[in-house]
Amino acid sequence: NISSLTSFNDNTWGYSWCNGTCTSSSTWVSGAKGSTASGYNGLPLCNQATVSDCSGVTLIDETTNGSKTISFKIGAKASNTQASGTYQNVINFVSVANPNPEPQGYIMQDVATWGSSLSIGDEVTATDSRDGKEYYVAKLADGNIWMTQNLDHDIDSSYNYNFTNTDVSDTPVLASTYRTGDDTWEWSNTTPESYDPGNICWDGVVTTDPSGNFDNNAVACTDENEHYKIGNYYNWPAAVAMEDTSSYVDDGMDADQSICPAGWRLPTISGNKSFSNLINAVSLIGGVNGNVQSAPAYFVYGGIWQAQISSVGFDGFYWTSIASDMLNGLYGAHVFYFNVYSSGSEMLSEDNSWDGLLIRCVAR
Repeated sequence: NISSLTSFNDNTWGYSWCNGTCTSSSTWVSGAKGSTASGYNGLPLCNQATVSDCSGVTLIDETTNGSKTISFKIGAKASNTQASGTYQNVINFVSVANPNPEPQGYIMQDVATWGSSLSIGDEVTATDSRDGKEYYVAKLADGNIWMTQNLDHDIDSSYNYNFTNTDVSDTPVLASTYRTGDDTWEWSNTTPESYDPGNICWDGVVTTDPSGNFDNNAVACTDENEHYKIGNYYNWPAAVAMEDTSSYVDDGMDADQSICPAGWRLPTISGNKSFSNLINAVSLIGGVNGNVQSAPAYFVYGGIWQAQISSVGFDGFYWTSIASDMLNGLYGAHVFYFNVYSSGSEMLSEDNSWDGLLIRCVAR
């Protein structure tokens, strides 16, 4: 009873459609888009003589409606003036779906566009276009926009990394993220490696136990503790998106590219875009009563990956883009480092380039 055939002219066929559940006559539409009626809209019955009358007709044009469900009915009315015989119509019903749009909101790779609208203290979420993962980012007291949670990008050797999506000038050669870790970690400065521990967040408790691991110092991530997501561990070649970093043996050399999204970079050790400036601007202090793990920066006592996890809740290690000549020329890089005993002045150090450390990116 929702739609009636009484509005049909003789020897016509017609259609009626609606969005959603279609429980009342007012929700049904007949005729051109936007025309509402309870009856069917009539079109000529088609035969060999009049086939052109029925070609190229757009029954439904819902390019802006956005509905996911459309109900559709057809009907026909033939009078006794219609010649006897068999009649048929072919209806080509075509549905064209728009491709999925970019995620709504800010895109990490577009930070140069939307970042200028942020004031110091503003925090927003932004999506990495490479994998759809969302991050908290904030404009902090040093005047720069920082990620306020750790990078969680799974390196994929089949992905087309380039300057439009990643902080590189040339296409890097990268190995896939390891998920097993124990038997695949190569301890190499010539092979990019990373380890994905899964959806794990540090539990927020600083401990004096340097052997801490995921079993007693981490929990599953939820919306409430997302700032403390440990993310992935990267050796320095993976962090700087290079197949071979063996030429970076002189202290102070800046790799100046990274696995960060395009428009972002690894922090340096001093000067603008550096951990040193951030430490001073926010007065970061480690330790049980420190603020390094608190708002607005939310750094994580995520430990270190060395084919197994250790010191979760005791240490925090973050890569910079700056090489070091530590340990008599062995390969290494400068790091932002804090532990349960750290004061602000002690929070810069060095580490072996083959260890798995964490990453925070700063907007270029």
